[in-house]
Formats: sequence, structure tokens, C-alpha cells
Amino acid sequence: MDIHRVGVIGCGLMGSGIAQCAAEAGYEVWVKEADETLLTRGLARVQGAWDRAVAKGKATDAQRVGWTGNLHGTLAFSDLATCDLVVEAIPEQLDLKLQTFAELEDWEGLNFDLIITLSPEAHHKALELTRTVAAEVEYWPTPDPTGTEGSREQKLAAYREVCDGLSMRIRRRFSRAPAAGV
Repeated sequence: MDIHRVGVIGCGLMGSGIAQCAAEAGYEVWVKEADETLLTRGLARVQGAWDRAVAKGKATDAQRVGWTGNLHGTLAFSDLATCDLVVEAIPEQLDLKLQTFAELEDWEGLNFDLIITLSPEAHHKALELTRTVAAEVEYWPTPDPTGTEGSREQKLAAYREVCDGLSMRIRRRFSRAPAAGV
């Protein structure tokens, strides 16, 4: 499977981290959020991380510009229709997940070959939704870093560990060289 466009459902801490990693790896990334406020906040979180990386000399301004060009936000599931890979990264709240999956089920234009889930609840629901279609469902157990205790640095380290782990799995699973210049 050749991956060019990555969709991320949810732009909270986990979703924005996944979007950031994918954009840095050279993928075109579309992040879907429930409302404009959440979308703006999530995209600003990613941009802030890139701004800090440039300020600390860990990235160049040209890299930041390239990464920013790879990242797009949307409120519509229809913008995910042409994504080659979609990751669900909404909070671990069953009612919110069920609402999201109901919206996905109602939108017939989304036809995925592969669905990767990060939580058991999402995995079970994805299996239910795909029982009559030819889609592969993979479960990537991913710890939720929101419950991390300790100092700010310890919390950030937990998020970085999740981000790095997902980046590694994405690269290993799809083995695509990043785009030139990013």
C-alpha cells in the first residue's frame, strides 16, 4: 500500500502529535475535528511545537515551512475520503467515540482499505463497521499519555514516547521515504 495522504480524526493531544509526526515524515495530513475551536487549538499546538523546535535549533525554518504545508485542518469527514490512511485519535470517551463512528457509518463515501485503531474500544467498533466490507483492521495498542503524573518534563516525555512509537510504526508499516526537503 502506497501512502501519500494521512487523515487524523481528532486534533487533541494525541491527534495533534500523530499529525505532527506524519507531516514531519513528508505525508500530506488532513486533521478532522468536531468544531472550529478544537481544530484551531490543535493546529496551533502543532505549529507551536515546530516554532519551539526552530527556536531551539532542532529544526530549520525551511523544515517548518515544509511541514506546515503538509498539514491541513477540516471539519468535514468528506475531506478524508481520499486519504490512504486514517487514524482515529479522539478522546477515550465511549459516547464521543460512538458518535464519531455513527457519523462515519452514515457517510458512504469513505471507503478505506486499512483502518488502524489505537484503543480497544475503537478496534471493536471498527471491526463491527467493516464486517460487510473488504477493509483490513489493525490494532496498535497505544498508551494514553494524558494520565501521566509528574513534572511537565515527565509529561512531555510520555507524549514524545507515544509520538516516536507511532512514527516508528508508521514508517515500518508503510516504509516510504520522506519527501525531499522535509
